[in-house]
Amino acid sequence: MNATGPDKRPSIVVASGQAWKGFLGLALLVVSCALFYWVVYDGRNMAAETSFGIMLLGGLTGLTGIVFPLAAIRCPHCGDRWFWRAANRQQPRGWLKWLADQPHCPACERTIDP
Repeated sequence: MNATGPDKRPSIVVASGQAWKGFLGLALLVVSCALFYWVVYDGRNMAAETSFGIMLLGGLTGLTGIVFPLAAIRCPHCGDRWFWRAANRQQPRGWLKWLADQPHCPACERTIDP
């Protein structure tokens, strides 16, 4: 029995060992928010150039946190970008669940053994 139940295969993202890419993207978004928070609540104690640089760094970090998983989580066989497919083709409220429920690649239909 695995974490998803006795009859169900793990998600293709987990089975292919790419879950870390999603967690890294989430971590980068958290760092981005922390940088913006720092500037907003402590910006008056910094030089304008410093606060601008931190905001620029926060924006680039957040952008990387979004783009990296979209481009990097992909099928090892056909190269289909699973995260992009889910975010682009599924409903806004259900794309992440749809991706987590996939037992095989939606493009080439190959299963990934953990």
